[in-house]
Amino acid sequence: MIGGFYLFERLALMLVLSTVWLFGAQSVEVLRPLDKSIIDKDTVTVIVKINDKSIDKLKYLSEGGDIYEKKIDASKNVYCKTISLQYGTNTVILRAYAGGKKVFQKMMEVFYKFPAYRSFKYPPAGFRKNYFHTAKNERMCKKCHKMNSNEEPGLAFENPKDSNCYDCHKSLFLGKKYAHAPSVNWVCGACHNKNKSIYTKYPAPRELNRSCFKCHKKFRKKFVSKKYKHEPVAVGRCSRCHDSHATPNKYFTRLEVRKLCTTCHGDKTAITKKKGSKCAVSEGGSCTDCHNPHASDKPFMYEPGRHEVKEEEKKKGMWPDE
Repeated sequence: MIGGFYLFERLALMLVLSTVWLFGAQSVEVLRPLDKSIIDKDTVTVIVKINDKSIDKLKYLSEGGDIYEKKIDASKNVYCKTISLQYGTNTVILRAYAGGKKVFQKMMEVFYKFPAYRSFKYPPAGFRKNYFHTAKNERMCKKCHKMNSNEEPGLAFENPKDSNCYDCHKSLFLGKKYAHAPSVNWVCGACHNKNKSIYTKYPAPRELNRSCFKCHKKFRKKFVSKKYKHEPVAVGRCSRCHDSHATPNKYFTRLEVRKLCTTCHGDKTAITKKKGSKCAVSEGGSCTDCHNPHASDKPFMYEPGRHEVKEEEKKKGMWPDE
């Protein structure tokens, strides 16, 4: 009898929880991100549609422990919030409240893909890239955002805020000291929208190196002429080491140079730490003081004295070849 009573109690509790879940599922829709999405930048925008006017607050929780809150305005029903991500798999939690009571919760997993680290270069099984700029997605944003590109080919915006891309994509530059000229001037079409795609209106270039060399012609000529080429250069993956938008590091490298090099060449850290090592890295220098990170006529791209050459170029106002 006691066992039957507890069984009945558990069934009743499950019924109550199911009712709350159904209420929440109908009252709140998480439109983006889709669960198991691959994200190529360090932020993700959570887009929520509110179908119940009794809901008065949303709360977002990130993998890093950040908590964001947003009050509901009765005049609109779609809300966007950009939150920060950590490398790899992130659990993003959304909660909705009505009168101080939680009425909805949803957990989503997204994978921040970071090509400089092998651990975060390949997403787990089941994750896939979900593009935002489709006709269906843009329709739901038109009430608040101008979804067409207002860029004139090759012309920078005097005021970045005039770009229709600015409001949603300004997070690309948050906390970043160095920005690539096309992106910081919001000349997005210089790289995006070059190829037709069934997935998105603004695809990234299929052959990234060719897109880069349209502006960086002198580098292409220099790299091609060299006998030895660094593997990312040889396969045309500039973005493995450089971020095409903005980073905290000079030359738009994804990480500080020594850390970037050792994500692949981890075995070299032991050499530089040996007592009496004359390696510049062990003295606070950079791997690129002695090695050319792109291409060289010498094995291992070893070019001693590069540091002195770079310093001389800087004095002359030249752009050093990193």
